[in-house]
Amino acid sequence: MGKHINLSQRIIIENNLNENTSLRKIGTMLGKPHTTISREILTRRILIKGNHFNNFNTKCNKTDKAPFVCNG
Repeated sequence: MGKHINLSQRIIIENNLNENTSLRKIGTMLGKPHTTISREILTRRILIKGNHFNNFNTKCNKTDKAPFVCNG
């Protein structure tokens, strides 16, 4: 098997991530280490404004005064 991940493998990764499959299980299915799957996700991900993973739409009042940190 080749060293790189091709488009069909990326589609398999995406579909399995949508089904909450672990990175280890996805790696086993593709014959790749789980770290390769993790790196592929980190390098190819697209951040969507306003999704629940990166809340751009929420404003925390705690960021207006010191220590300028919002912990939830």
